[in-house]
Amino acid sequence: MRPVLATLTALSRTRATPRYGARPVVVATVAVGVVAAGWLVAYLAYAAAAAWLLPPLILVGAASLVRAGRSLLDRLLLAAGALVGALCVAGLVFGVWPWGLHPVALAGFAVTALAIVSVATGRVPQLPKPTLGDGLSVANGVMAGVVVAWPVLAFRPAERLALAAGAEDLGRQLGLFDAVRRFGGYLYGAEVPGGLLAYPQGAPLLYGTLDGFARSSATEHGPALTALDHYLGWLAVGYAFLAVTLTWGVQRLAATELTAGRRLVLVTAVGVALLMTGLFRLAVTGYPGAVLGLALAALLVVLACRPAGSSAETLLLASALVAAVGFVFPVFLPAALLIAGTWVVRQWARARRHPVALATLAAAGVTGAIVAVVGLTHARGVPAVAGALPSGGRAAFIILGAALLVGLLGRAPGQSAVWRSFAWCVAAAVGGFTLVLLAERLGGSEMNPVTQYYYFAGAAVQLLLGLAILGLGALLWRQPARRLAPPRPFRRPAPATPTARHRARPAPRRTTVAVAGVAVAMVGAAWGIVLGDTAVNRALVNRMTVVPWQFTHGQLADTAAAALVEAGLAPPVRGAAAVVLAEDWQAAGRAQALLAALNRTPGTLAVSLYRDPWIDGDDVIVRRYEEIIAGVSGPVVLVCDSDRTYQWAERIEDRFGPRIVGIVSVDG
Repeated sequence: MRPVLATLTALSRTRATPRYGARPVVVATVAVGVVAAGWLVAYLAYAAAAAWLLPPLILVGAASLVRAGRSLLDRLLLAAGALVGALCVAGLVFGVWPWGLHPVALAGFAVTALAIVSVATGRVPQLPKPTLGDGLSVANGVMAGVVVAWPVLAFRPAERLALAAGAEDLGRQLGLFDAVRRFGGYLYGAEVPGGLLAYPQGAPLLYGTLDGFARSSATEHGPALTALDHYLGWLAVGYAFLAVTLTWGVQRLAATELTAGRRLVLVTAVGVALLMTGLFRLAVTGYPGAVLGLALAALLVVLACRPAGSSAETLLLASALVAAVGFVFPVFLPAALLIAGTWVVRQWARARRHPVALATLAAAGVTGAIVAVVGLTHARGVPAVAGALPSGGRAAFIILGAALLVGLLGRAPGQSAVWRSFAWCVAAAVGGFTLVLLAERLGGSEMNPVTQYYYFAGAAVQLLLGLAILGLGALLWRQPARRLAPPRPFRRPAPATPTARHRARPAPRRTTVAVAGVAVAMVGAAWGIVLGDTAVNRALVNRMTVVPWQFTHGQLADTAAAALVEAGLAPPVRGAAAVVLAEDWQAAGRAQALLAALNRTPGTLAVSLYRDPWIDGDDVIVRRYEEIIAGVSGPVVLVCDSDRTYQWAERIEDRFGPRIVGIVSVDG
């Protein structure tokens, strides 16, 4: 009991923290009233179909109890990371308790938990003012979110379907999102195919929870294409969160060296990197866990480098972030554990005073590791061939990595404790990547024949790319130190006349004006390259930013796979499972996964086709399809894209007889 009281005392003694001055009975009475009001507001918002207002209110309430950070965005982002971690851990209970993902229950218990934290720590809700850096971070997030959400905002439904059919892993992730939403929690206790359990479920749980608030319903999931639109919208929200986090982190790490011009250039560089590196591809090809996991890992790095607030609060926030990384994207968990562990070792004199917070951090790491092992156990039978993460753009990765190396080899680590901590974080991330690579090689994993690298090691590289972006501020320390002029003798200034006051106003520096102009030009050029439809932009895009251009103009769409999906969405017999037969094994896998998700039958069909490329020979291919159909209960409709695949369908129909209720042929 004594360690718990010591931790609560440390949390309540944070510098400049208002505390309750009333008697405990009065404080408890007010807390009970706040909890009752919170439940009432949650119910009324749900009844009025305005439950979408509740998550922002909960976020603001949580941020008002955080004392790490000085600006409004500091506390909002750290509170968001803590809430994501709490949601991921609480998701283990959602599948058992009777309310599932009901908005009223989630909001009510969230308000109750915040009231308990406020009373236990003695913290009065308080929020600081926003700053210029906060506004620039939000602007970058809005820009990135609008670009990712462009198909939802501007494309027709058929075009959005074709774009989804061309994505690498979007269909499987959509199916997982819908399954988690329908089950009301993690799928570990649900009767679903084991292939679904191979994917991390933290991001689908978060987006499914938010989707319930957006719809103001725990049971209404909407038509298939509407669910696709909602999911694309949540992908945009996730990428906007990553953009805000990286932009905020760059400014927070380089705060001591920032001027207005430097800040604008640094923020612009992050915005350009968000559009012109492989991070953008992660968002639009169906890897929500990687995007959200990178944002959480970036929060952990910034917290380790600039741990504002008490050591107990830093440890508890790190615990929530480590747990969230383990549930959202376990590939980053080794690096996250090494980053948190390095901070504890370097700050052991302060950290050891809070054994409860240290035990919480250890429990978070163990929980995340268990979840990661469970997912890997289910993934052993699902070879990753077509769905490996992209490398992130080798040219961009090399440029950003070289910039990070130049910054860390300069004056920054030697003259700044923040950058020394960041160097340790980079070393920990490299160590985490090495552990993942060794685990794959020693575990007998095969190299991906499509991308020519190991699946999980290729995913772990994305964290290094994010750290390279965070480390851009270290380049500011490359500037030579200014020599201080000798002090001048003091002279009492004469009273200034109005004309003298006017002349005494310092004119804006030419360098600052020039740098600001260059930054604005960079933003305009990046935006124009992505969205402008001109011959010049089409020529530039082939060299600079292929993926954003192709995405926002629909050039990543796969119309042939979309035609197969459309045919399977309207089977001749209601309730029949649709199986896609296509000569192109990649198109077949994407179409099958998306079709299974839209028909809300994900799992067996989607994962069974997620294998190595088809072996030449019709007999082998037909036997493989027969194995797939044998594991499907109920009637089956075969969707073909050519005369050859139609012959496969006829042979399958001869074997299964009346179970094949139709053969649909689509001109590819």
